[in-house]
Amino acid sequence: MPWVYDTVPQYRLARETVELFLREKFGAHEFKIEASVAAIDRRLLAHIYQRYVDEWRFLIPNALTEDEKFELLDRR
Repeated sequence: MPWVYDTVPQYRLARETVELFLREKFGAHEFKIEASVAAIDRRLLAHIYQRYVDEWRFLIPNALTEDEKFELLDRR
């Protein structure tokens, strides 16, 4: 199965926290994690207060579920 890109808001979320979370979910891989700017998914607006935000973009084995994204955001 090919790897996919996924994103979460960068607001108050350190790159190291994202990397640790991904390692816990998918094992010890070298994840491509980069910062970018994009429109945010409206379902995640409860966690942030702006429509366009910096986000972390990462290449992973499969996309995170909405619950996994909220779990990661709760680590801020």
